[in-house]
Amino acid sequence: GKVSFDVKGDLTNITSISNNSNGPKVSFGGDTVNITGGNLNMGGNKITNVQRGTNDTDAVNVKQLKDSRTTLTSDDQSVVLKKTESADGGLNYDLSVKGAVDPRVDQLNEEIGRVGAQGAALSALKPMQYDPLEPTQIM
Repeated sequence: GKVSFDVKGDLTNITSISNNSNGPKVSFGGDTVNITGGNLNMGGNKITNVQRGTNDTDAVNVKQLKDSRTTLTSDDQSVVLKKTESADGGLNYDLSVKGAVDPRVDQLNEEIGRVGAQGAALSALKPMQYDPLEPTQIM
């Protein structure tokens, strides 16, 4: 059979509520409500007025999430940031540098060629000893 009770007013001095020994259990103690043995389904409703999380296992609130935002800028406009959103809502950033990193590198082109030719010419010379008795000798 089925037993029914009429309850009037508030229930007091309850330490826990459970459906069976293997299912979820809600325990009350002091300032704490514990839910064990199952998940909490809010049925699409919000959990509101949540304190800031401080420990690694705490949940964060929306304010903490917004405060952790990172911004990227290029004060001298030498870097281009292209932001796109992925299918799962994540943000992707494509970073590129405008022009040459240092325009002076482009200007060294001919100079490097001349230095290379001078080095090659000097390496082909054979060293000769200086003879103080023949100071003007050319070999």
